[in-house]
Amino acid sequence: MEKQAKVVQLKTQLVKEGHTRTMLAETDLMTLRIHCYAPGIGENALHSHTKEDHIFLVLQGTAQFNTGRANNGERGQELRCRAAGGLLLPVLQLGHRALGHGAHRGGPGQSGSAAES
Repeated sequence: MEKQAKVVQLKTQLVKEGHTRTMLAETDLMTLRIHCYAPGIGENALHSHTKEDHIFLVLQGTAQFNTGRANNGERGQELRCRAAGGLLLPVLQLGHRALGHGAHRGGPGQSGSAAES
């Protein structure tokens, strides 16, 4: 079945606790999900993606990302994005984790929400 063009809305219900994840679109080459995190919640386990780049768009609040350790053992980067910002994590990154804050990724402060591709 041929995939059709699709308009998606980068909106989600904010949460007071926990985390929600909704698939917005998917093809053979990519997926688009929207995540919403309660204040202080995030993907705290360092993990990596060996076959895909990741793009994070911060819709509300702020998000902090840690890229783990470099190949030489040095500490990875800590990156922070604010609302209307984005982050590209190329497949070659050893790992990453995202931590939501008091105005986090797509919105914890209230709560956070981010679109991830």
